[in-house]
Amino acid sequence: MPPAAHPALRKVETISHTVCADQIPGSIVLSIYEYEPLVRFLAAAMGKPQLHVMQDPLARANVMGYRAGEALNWHFDRSEFTTTLLLQAPEFGGDFEYRTDLRSDDDPNYDGVARLLDGRDLEAKILRMKAGTLNVFRGKNTAHRVTTVEGERERMIAVFSYYERPGVMFTEEERIGFYGRAA
Repeated sequence: MPPAAHPALRKVETISHTVCADQIPGSIVLSIYEYEPLVRFLAAAMGKPQLHVMQDPLARANVMGYRAGEALNWHFDRSEFTTTLLLQAPEFGGDFEYRTDLRSDDDPNYDGVARLLDGRDLEAKILRMKAGTLNVFRGKNTAHRVTTVEGERERMIAVFSYYERPGVMFTEEERIGFYGRAA
């Protein structure tokens, strides 16, 4: 594969409007995120002895909005699993599309990623969610995206980050890369 065609070097466009945890103190979203029975449930569901809320003031919980014509392109997450809560479904589109176990910790499967990006992966699936859907998935090895939103109503989703060890924080550089600011 020529270097320019390598799937890790492809440029993709993603548009979202992100509200960080520090912008929603005392909110219902943060109350749900920190709700201890939910944290225990997620630990049990993911086969973990214990999970902890993230300590990062920006990244711990986010609310992301997607307006008409906007989407979230194919990507993998940094954490082993991802938890989302759909707060508002759009009129049309905004579906969660995913490809389970496309890669592993030992195999980045660049050829498989290239097939997915080219639209040639027959194992990709679509999950059409309704408002209130709690979705837990292994985002580290499952490629996923949000299809283009259509209509006047925004797609709004809360993204919760939990970790097996306490005190997890992003670096200043990571915060700037994700949110355009460090604090």
